[in-house]
Amino acid sequence: MKNKQINLSPLTIQEAKNKFEFFKNPKLFIYTKRQAFQNIQDAENFINRHRQMPNFFGIYLNQKQKLIGNCQLSIDKNQQKGEIAYSIDEPY
Repeated sequence: MKNKQINLSPLTIQEAKNKFEFFKNPKLFIYTKRQAFQNIQDAENFINRHRQMPNFFGIYLNQKQKLIGNCQLSIDKNQQKGEIAYSIDEPY
């Protein structure tokens, strides 16, 4: 999925360093039960776990093809509702 400023693409293990750079910020986790990443291995584990999930994407800036976050789209057909969960690096 793509618009003028961002596109959503599957995360790859090659993004672990970029993912670690913004997920080491504890401010991103103020309202969640998760903790900031301590090392690149945390980022690799996160990517490997979430690559298995349907509708999980990295959020990339089109201009720089820079990873700035991630999102997951969930649809409950029985309840006829959807949910978007996202995390975006602090400057964005």
